[in-house]
Amino acid sequence: MILRVLWNGHLGGTGILVARASWWHGHLGGTGILVARASWWHGHL
Repeated sequence: MILRVLWNGHLGGTGILVARASWWHGHLGGTGILVARASWWHGHL
């Protein structure tokens, strides 16, 4: 699911909220912090 969110955030330029949700899920998961940060970066761009 995190990869899906990452991909959607990269494609969509409006995926900032999605990226933040990905960060939250990644933070809860404990192993997706780097992926969540990458998702936030792509969502921000």
